[in-house]
Amino acid sequence: MVCIANDLQEWKDFPKGLRVLLLDDDTTSAAEIRSKLEEMDYIVSTFCNENEALSTVSSKPDSFHVAIVEVTTGNNGNFKFLETAKDLPTISKFQSYNFYWDKLV
Repeated sequence: MVCIANDLQEWKDFPKGLRVLLLDDDTTSAAEIRSKLEEMDYIVSTFCNENEALSTVSSKPDSFHVAIVEVTTGNNGNFKFLETAKDLPTISKFQSYNFYWDKLV
C-alpha cells in the first residue's frame, strides 16, 4: 500500500494506527520489536516464517503500510520476501554477529 500526501493529511494522529508487517526469524526479537511498536499505537502483524508473510501480502496486498524485515545470512535471508513485496515500503534490519570477537573471547 502506497500512501500519498493527501492520504496523510486526512489521517488524524499519524502515525498511530500504522499497519506494520514484521518479519523476523527470531521469535524473541520479534516479540520485543512488536511490543515497542504497539506502545506507539502501531498495528503489528508478526511473522517468523517468510512463506507465511508472503502468503499474507499476496492475499491482502493493501493490508500494510510498511514492512520491517530481518535480513539474515542463513537460508535465503528473507530475500524472497523483499523481491516479491517490492511495492511495500520496507525497512530492512540486519542482525550483526561479531564472529571473530566470539572466537577470541
